[in-house]
Amino acid sequence: MKALSIKQPWAWLIASGHKTIETRIWSSNYRGELLIVASKGKMTKVMKESFNEQYPGKIDEILYGKALATCKVIDCRPMKVTDELDACCDIYPKAVSWVLSDVKKIEPFDVNGQLNLYEVLIPKTITADKDGKYVCHCGLGAAISVEGKLLCWWHYLGPQGYKFKFSEKLYLKMKEYQDGKKS
Repeated sequence: MKALSIKQPWAWLIASGHKTIETRIWSSNYRGELLIVASKGKMTKVMKESFNEQYPGKIDEILYGKALATCKVIDCRPMKVTDELDACCDIYPKAVSWVLSDVKKIEPFDVNGQLNLYEVLIPKTITADKDGKYVCHCGLGAAISVEGKLLCWWHYLGPQGYKFKFSEKLYLKMKEYQDGKKS
């Protein structure tokens, strides 16, 4: 899924439905599902105080380095003065309004943020076979675990192919299987 890293408290404001326009100094032709990721950069003391004044008791909800919500990008255009309230900021030179809709909070999970739009692996479904092996199917990769132990994961890296990581247990099982097939 496409993702965008946003500093706090703005990521929280989007996830909580208070901010429906994100502003940048660059535009994008991308329209569709977007994962809102809170960057790891901490809020300053002044920002925390200001946030606490506007949203009393909510400072503990501020998370860093985590995915917080999904939404849809429905427009990307030069910012107008009328966007200021929904953007939670004043208009500034070269500001571009990313208009968001259908914001849904999600169970937060760790994400290493990046600049610009980037891809993040999001689990879609989890199934169990008759042996109790769980497979997490994802849009861009998957993970296999047995009895809560991660055995393998893979992730699509684009034109470079796939990145794989296997546990020793799974490697040995695969080796046994391959050796058995050869004889």
